[in-house]
Amino acid sequence: GVVGGVAVLGVAYFIIALFYIYPALKLGKFAGRIRDLASVPSEQNLVAALNEQRAFWKYLGVFTLVMIALYILLFAVMMVVGIVGAAAAGSI
Repeated sequence: GVVGGVAVLGVAYFIIALFYIYPALKLGKFAGRIRDLASVPSEQNLVAALNEQRAFWKYLGVFTLVMIALYILLFAVMMVVGIVGAAAAGSI
């Protein structure tokens, strides 16, 4: 019923939120490193800030590639299920 649907959506949103924790932490660390760089300009602080930003974009790139692959896989599965369902119903 409605309660089950709401529970499924709640779990789905919780799982999605887990994927956003790491990039949010990296951006927070990047902001802290930039603050350090602004107060004490040094190559060490610049490298630390850029490393945090690099980790953020690397995660985002890998996550994007995984999601694209997942969408392609789900599209293929939906096509196969549709064809099998149509064949079983005698529509083909």
